[in-house]
Amino acid sequence: MTIDEHPEAGRHKLTLELFQLFGAVRRDDINRIEALITAGADINGATPGTGYTPLMWATSAEATRTLLHAGASVHARNREGLTSLMWAISRNNVPDEAALIANELIDAGADVEARDNNGQTPLNWARRHRDRSREPRLRQIAEELVSVLQATADTCSASPELRARGASSMQCKSRRDIRPLPVFVINLDRRPDRWEAMSAQMNRLGIEATRIAAIDKHRLRIDDPALDRLGDGHVACLHSHCKAMEAFLDTDAAAALIMEDDVEIGAELPDLIADLSWWPPDHDLVKVQSPINETLIWLDKPVGSTPTGRSLRPIRLSALGAYGYLVGRETAWGIKALRPSNLHMPIDHLLFDLKNSRLARRSRPLQMTPGVIRHLPFERFGSETGVGAINGKELWKPSRAIRVYNRIHWLKGVVTGSARKVSVSYRSIMEESGDRS
Repeated sequence: MTIDEHPEAGRHKLTLELFQLFGAVRRDDINRIEALITAGADINGATPGTGYTPLMWATSAEATRTLLHAGASVHARNREGLTSLMWAISRNNVPDEAALIANELIDAGADVEARDNNGQTPLNWARRHRDRSREPRLRQIAEELVSVLQATADTCSASPELRARGASSMQCKSRRDIRPLPVFVINLDRRPDRWEAMSAQMNRLGIEATRIAAIDKHRLRIDDPALDRLGDGHVACLHSHCKAMEAFLDTDAAAALIMEDDVEIGAELPDLIADLSWWPPDHDLVKVQSPINETLIWLDKPVGSTPTGRSLRPIRLSALGAYGYLVGRETAWGIKALRPSNLHMPIDHLLFDLKNSRLARRSRPLQMTPGVIRHLPFERFGSETGVGAINGKELWKPSRAIRVYNRIHWLKGVVTGSARKVSVSYRSIMEESGDRS
């Protein structure tokens, strides 16, 4: 039974079983929680519009533990960008067991460095409660939370193993061991030829990947709001990448590699994704592909490099194309949290167009140069996206203040020499001397 299937609810549906589970969690009724989970309640279901999950409503360590053991995700976010860890700290009625709940969530993989939509971390929230609480009991609870979170952050800073995943959403995910990087390949059911070609490459390189059945542009819903703004090929591509992001979020991995099925994979890719310690902090996207036709793109000075000398440069304006990139959890959750009405630009603009995409500016994408993935010639496999029109660009247009800021930011980079146009080539494997262009 579905209680609410309003389209504005995004991707969430509130079933009767999930509604009852929320009630049981709120009452801290462990027996009822277990019974509903056994009966098939969606442990990671979320409230329409707001995006709260049952784990966010837990007010005891036992309820938190029960939900976690049943498979509840510690990485889910509500519409405000709050995770379960943030919500346990930020709500006004801080539960007496807040520190115990925080410990349970951290042990299960909660990201202590995650930021909400306003840029606040769990530690920021705990300190705010500590400083503002006048009641001694609440102040003591908040102080315990600060201690727990500070100790975890200090442990991460001191341990290279826990620090070895680089980007902001991967900077120190948890006390959990780091898992193998998942790889997802987007492929249409009617294009087995592409999948065979990709499988041959990946088998030769020893890469294990999950196939994501792409959304076919010939089978789109005619009421899809994105069709008013984009050609059917762009809409299908956008939804296919969103599907890959959701598959990634269903794992506990800190990052994932997403590829389309018409690329050539460099021989060095397996080594690059086996150890991501080269990934600089505070960047949640790394574009490992080279542009089609080696288009010149505006890049900032390198902020790091891979062990073999591939430079990592922040993208200054935009670098379009999205057929090979590494993505962290914060960006993936940012994609998932978007309402259907907000999906009004192609996936490469959404991820890598800093002029127009707030998500791109927040993710601070990097360009690897030379790239280790390149697009195959269209003559070989053809193009499924096609040349469909991109309409309604006015919908992308940021405020005048942001446009002025972007212009000043670009001019500053040009004048100071920190930004320049770079031709990003493709190289399967680097020479011993490296290439730090």
